[in-house]
Amino acid sequence: MINKDLIIQRFSKSLTTYNDEAIIQKKIICKLTEYIKALKLDNHYDNVLEIGCGTGLLTEKIGELFSPKNLFLNDICDDVKNYLNNNIFNKIDNVKFVMGDAENIEFSQQMDVVISTSTIQWFENLEKFLYKCHNIISENGILILTTFGTEHFKEFRNIIGSDNLKYYNINELKQLLKKDFNIQLIKEEKYTLYFDSPYDVLIHCKKTGVNAYKQRMWLKNDIFNFIKSYNYKFNNKFFLTYHPIFIIAKKR
Repeated sequence: MINKDLIIQRFSKSLTTYNDEAIIQKKIICKLTEYIKALKLDNHYDNVLEIGCGTGLLTEKIGELFSPKNLFLNDICDDVKNYLNNNIFNKIDNVKFVMGDAENIEFSQQMDVVISTSTIQWFENLEKFLYKCHNIISENGILILTTFGTEHFKEFRNIIGSDNLKYYNINELKQLLKKDFNIQLIKEEKYTLYFDSPYDVLIHCKKTGVNAYKQRMWLKNDIFNFIKSYNYKFNNKFFLTYHPIFIIAKKR
């Protein structure tokens, strides 16, 4: 069971540090932008919905990619709205913020594009969410997602154990998509981020909000054991594997 309240709490705390620390997330957005442009999709859409907009790293690219008449931004964290008011909304016209858990809230508006990066790995029922996207996407509309594959954060998970998230491989994602979507692109990448110490790994996770993996507060003893285990298991080499999967699909 994923603790959504904890996700809200941890990501809200990381809003002011996320952009500086989100090195790989920025790479993912740049790579996704390349893939979208290479497919030569129509760059004019009426209604675009971004799921899990966070600090707006992807949001700023959406205008360039799709020139939407209306941009709907969703996030589970209410604090995101104030952050975007100060940093993003003044740069983009016709923006509406839709607060709530995208798995559970209703989107009454039909969307021409639903797009999301580095978010849906937090969802409890991806199959149900994809069906929901199919229902709100207009005819010939586009679904654009990035998630993380089975090797994501494997070093971190090797030490802390299960993080309660479901990581899919490409074949599993194809099976989930094929009923309602025609896949235009599905690709995976692997990036490695290097650190000076295991403690820096923890700080990175905290500053990007992904310390919501752990269901309780880290105590001093937890940190000590984590550092000791990281040193032992990885021969004093400190790194994290990111395993993004990119999806672009058209509604059937």
